[in-house]
Amino acid sequence: MTVTVFLSVALIAMIGFITVPKKLHSLEILFVWMLFIFVQANYVFVVSLNLKRVEYSMQLEKFWSYIIGIFILNPLLIMGMLLMYVACRKWLTRACWIIIFAGLLTCLEYAEERFGVLTHNDWTIPWSYLIWLSMLLLAAAAYSWFHYILDRELKETL
Repeated sequence: MTVTVFLSVALIAMIGFITVPKKLHSLEILFVWMLFIFVQANYVFVVSLNLKRVEYSMQLEKFWSYIIGIFILNPLLIMGMLLMYVACRKWLTRACWIIIFAGLLTCLEYAEERFGVLTHNDWTIPWSYLIWLSMLLLAAAAYSWFHYILDRELKETL
């Protein structure tokens, strides 16, 4: 059941991401997507394997739900945040989008816990929110840095 729910949500998010007009270049999307998976994988290994704060279910169905969440749903939400980040020019609206998407990612993590996909040990929801907030800020900074390098290279070639 959990795989069905996570696949359905991932499919809806993927269709939404594909149909929305993008102001991001495909290289920017690929760069931030891969960077986010790398950062999140390192965070997961430190927190789950070393500190034993998060434990994952060993049932195959729930493990695949976790894989769908970590490699598809979370990056799609990050890309959605970046699309909104790029579309808005005001500093305050960008900050609001980052805060909203950090809440969505925290809700997704809480849903994974409610479905039994993962279990938090000595962990609270505000900690998860702070982690997601820092990852979203890192994604926004990575986008800005990549966009700066892309603009600089473009200006040098012209």
